[in-house]
Amino acid sequence: MIFRNFLIWRNNMLRLTIEPFWKDLSFLKKTLRSLLICLLLFSVTACGPNPQDLFETAEFEMLQTNYPHAQKLYEEIIDKFPKSELAKKSRLQLIEIKARQVKLLLPNP
Repeated sequence: MIFRNFLIWRNNMLRLTIEPFWKDLSFLKKTLRSLLICLLLFSVTACGPNPQDLFETAEFEMLQTNYPHAQKLYEEIIDKFPKSELAKKSRLQLIEIKARQVKLLLPNP
């Protein structure tokens, strides 16, 4: 730890005291604390799901015939981004999933 020497007048005597360097820089601690809070808030908001990524993952799941997972992803897009263009496409894809599931349940003639 880095120490600083300070001359202090106490009890009618001039005394030399040794204090840690960081005590003199309290503003630096406040600044660093504020910076860390800002970084934390930014990282939390920046890590949210991207609707395009969700949609592409759902399409991949459709190709893999993993309909339950694709359905969950499409529903997540509709819940989180209801007015987006991808929400409209997701609704259509959910209809497609239901049609494929019904088709799988029907016996072949």
